[in-house]
Amino acid sequence: MRCFTCFALLFFACRVQSIRNLDELDANLTDDQKEWTSSEVDVETDTTIFGPPLEVVEWDLPAEFKPPHKIQKCITSPKFKVTTNNGFRFFYCSAGRSDHSSEDSTKSSLYFSGDDGLTLTYQLMCDGELLRAPMTKFLDNDLGYGYPKFADANKCSKVGVTVYRISGYRQTWDLGGKTSATTLDSKPFGLGEVKGWRLQITVKDDKFGLYLVPPSTQQVITVEFFLLLGAKNKAVQRHKSKLTHTFEPGKGGWGFATFGEMPIYSVGVEILSLWHDGIAHHIQDWEDPKISKDDERIMHATIEASEKAEVLLRETAESVEKTRKEFIEALETGSETD
Repeated sequence: MRCFTCFALLFFACRVQSIRNLDELDANLTDDQKEWTSSEVDVETDTTIFGPPLEVVEWDLPAEFKPPHKIQKCITSPKFKVTTNNGFRFFYCSAGRSDHSSEDSTKSSLYFSGDDGLTLTYQLMCDGELLRAPMTKFLDNDLGYGYPKFADANKCSKVGVTVYRISGYRQTWDLGGKTSATTLDSKPFGLGEVKGWRLQITVKDDKFGLYLVPPSTQQVITVEFFLLLGAKNKAVQRHKSKLTHTFEPGKGGWGFATFGEMPIYSVGVEILSLWHDGIAHHIQDWEDPKISKDDERIMHATIEASEKAEVLLRETAESVEKTRKEFIEALETGSETD
């Protein structure tokens, strides 16, 4: 029992270190007109594919936002890191704003953004409880995602995020169900160490094509990649076959002339390998069943065992504390213990 208790203490200490709290706060922070995008409906995502989270970050809200206070007020968190990436923050409204049609005065709102232009898979939290399904979104300095109807108004004392994945090799583009267009170009983004990529959509009748367009550079870049497609309220997924192409200076994009049918909800790109300047980058393929399924089962078994160990550790600690108090009480009253 002693060995197990030592192991449990060590394991519990290691797990706790991955959870960080944002205790400092600038009370003057306000909504800075970022583009906070609503996700009214949970995206259908299988949480078992992610394994253990990379990091959990919680923000202890100021006293006036905590129960039993009843206010309608919004606040932006201090910027914080997730793993080694900077510039993330929360935007929280204790109750929905009357001038935002997607929000409701009976519900709080919570949004999450980042300044580094990364794609994250994450789940938002209230008082340590995971709410809603995980979402995979591209977060940038002018774009944040969350829920306008997150939890009951004035319910949360803390809000947080559980981050499962961070990728600079995967980008998504939300178009909100666009029904008509001719040619559309995304904003430039980075893939790996190379910046300036774009996605381009061409429309013909009721179908559209999708292309990955290279940066305006004199470099020759070879990329192995998938193009991604998402339906309404569904996460983007790989669509059609894997592509490998060498982009040369002055040449156009590469993709599929017929990629999907209108309307367009969301598209994206995910690279698996990238070669430039004599350097090759090979990125782990999270969706490769040959390398992931056994690892997933092992990771989830480890998580389940650790959670059981935490419960046992807490119960043991409570029992020891109860015995200690009874012993002290017995000494003070002069009675004998069994």
